[in-house]
Amino acid sequence: MNTNKKGFGLSSLILSIILIALFVLLLIWLFRNYSPNMKPFYNNVFRENVSYMQDAAKSYFTNDQLPTEVGKSVRLTLKQMEEMKLLIPFVDKDGKSCDVNKSYAEVTKEELGYTLKVNLVCGKESNYIIEILGCHDYCNNCNVSKDKTAIEYEFTRTITKNVTELSCPKGYNRNGNICSKKTGSETINATKNYTDEKIEYSNVLYTTGAIQTIEIAALKKVTTETKKQYVDVTVNTSSTKEYKEKITNTKTEKKYTDVNKKVTQDCHDERIKDPNCKVECKWETGSDGIPREVCNTCGYIVHKVCTDSTAYVCPSGYKAEGSGSSTKCYKNVTTTTYSCPSGYKEEGSGSSLKCYKNVTTTTYSCGAGLIQEGSGSSTKCYKNINTEKVTYSCPKEATSNNGKTGANLKCYKKVEGEKIPYCANSSFVIKNGKCVLTIPSQFSHYSCPKGYNLNSKNGTCSKDIFDTVKATSSTKEIKSTETKWSRLKTLEGWTATGKTRTVKVN
Repeated sequence: MNTNKKGFGLSSLILSIILIALFVLLLIWLFRNYSPNMKPFYNNVFRENVSYMQDAAKSYFTNDQLPTEVGKSVRLTLKQMEEMKLLIPFVDKDGKSCDVNKSYAEVTKEELGYTLKVNLVCGKESNYIIEILGCHDYCNNCNVSKDKTAIEYEFTRTITKNVTELSCPKGYNRNGNICSKKTGSETINATKNYTDEKIEYSNVLYTTGAIQTIEIAALKKVTTETKKQYVDVTVNTSSTKEYKEKITNTKTEKKYTDVNKKVTQDCHDERIKDPNCKVECKWETGSDGIPREVCNTCGYIVHKVCTDSTAYVCPSGYKAEGSGSSTKCYKNVTTTTYSCPSGYKEEGSGSSLKCYKNVTTTTYSCGAGLIQEGSGSSTKCYKNINTEKVTYSCPKEATSNNGKTGANLKCYKKVEGEKIPYCANSSFVIKNGKCVLTIPSQFSHYSCPKGYNLNSKNGTCSKDIFDTVKATSSTKEIKSTETKWSRLKTLEGWTATGKTRTVKVN
């Protein structure tokens, strides 16, 4: 029985948890789907604020406050409305003030009547309304439609403007219509400025005549010590071409060419017996009855005999070397060549050849007002700095017992008998019955001419040197498009876009 009771208690607990979870989910669903929608309320706040501005603008824009030229506008900001008490300051849906400068009411003069634009900016929310005021009390003899709405047509046109641009050569910076670039710098000695000499007077005092100690002037000794103050050396490195005479080489050699072979024929006539003639003999009996052998004779003919001969001849200007078929033709040819010594480069060729090598030259110099010490890489630049050292001491007859030194040193001596004149300040001296202190001229500061920058550490003035030229002016055309709304269907000089809008008309 105890086991059954425990099982029943656990089941009841699980069931209770499930019911509670279902109830919570039901509440969440109901709140999400049936909670009031605040968006219409927020939108209504914005619309009411725009309406307040619209009413305030209408009360302000009377005839004398309206623009008179078509296209001109007059704007009244929310801040101005509040300052003129045209409306009470209001807040947006979050309880914050709206932007009083970006929120405004603006009236624009149209061909017929006026257009009122009310623009409100509150936080991230921004919107505007446009109202066609028409003529009514704002103009006379107007023929304006009394409908509650009117159709406006959108027009565009392209405007060409000439824009002037200024430009500078490469490496120059432009300031207005002047181009400049730094080409160097100049350093000069600064001007030393001194105070004027001053003289101060005081009355002479006298001792009482009894033995007493009086203060007397300490002895002032001024010594000048000259020290060298070294500054950086100006190092300039330049590269130049060093030329040297070229090397000329002349060489003579035999130049051979082909020999001309000429074959000639030498002919002459020879008288020879006629080869076609034969000598024949026969016996004939003469008138004396004696038989004799009689032979015929052959005549002569001319025979042309020719003999070939070969000659080897050289062209004009060439000499023959050898004979017969071994003949060679040559002439002496002189060739001139040009070259550069070792380490030199060639520039050009032939007889125009030049030999050079790049030579780097480093110079060491000192600026204006500086003294040069040494030469070459050992050059040092310095200027003499004079330092004044002032020491104070007491005269032999005086002593010092105030334990101070320098300008604060006090000197005293004992006097007795007659009244002795003295000065209350020991720095003064008695002249013509007066205690006189001459304050000499002292160095006060350095100064530079106009345009220079002072370097008080080394007492120099420096300025950058600029090359200036007038900026180049060029003009180019820039085209832009502007848009305009009108209740006229056509406007001279404008192109209709085909878009229309309906606006409210009072």
